[in-house]
Amino acid sequence: MRRINKDDCRNAANELSKIAFDKKIEEIGEEFKVIGDKLVNAYIPKPLIALSKEYPDLFIDKKCIITVRTEQERYWTDTIYVPSNIINPLGERKVFFIDNKTYKESKSLVDKKRNLSNRKQKYKEDVTAALWALRTKQKIEESFPEALPYLDFDDGKTDLPVPKYEELRNLLKK
Repeated sequence: MRRINKDDCRNAANELSKIAFDKKIEEIGEEFKVIGDKLVNAYIPKPLIALSKEYPDLFIDKKCIITVRTEQERYWTDTIYVPSNIINPLGERKVFFIDNKTYKESKSLVDKKRNLSNRKQKYKEDVTAALWALRTKQKIEESFPEALPYLDFDDGKTDLPVPKYEELRNLLKK
């Protein structure tokens, strides 16, 4: 019976972690973009956005990100890069000072996303370790059947030539 290797475990863990966490992370990203759209609309003048659409080559730093912090948060470590669906012609270099409520809401989403990403990484490591401990198809079927579709068991079939054991054993007897 074929045993799985560490790469098989990692690949299966990666797929299972995508199922468990990616949708939640994506939802937080969408919430984040709603805030980003509001911020871009509030802080970037409409004529500037229109000008950047008409002459895109003039705005080399444009990105779908707006950089914000509050008046109290003076350090770069407190800066938040908020994604947006709207292109910010000023890019991420221009920092906008926003109200505390919006900052805290954005910071909360950053923390939630970071927490989910950390939990996803921990989950991948735990699943990898669990599959590595089980190793065989039979044990995985018993203990963690959800992982089977993401593991490749060839049921003992191999492309390697099988040695002729009888001949090898007969040589020992002579």
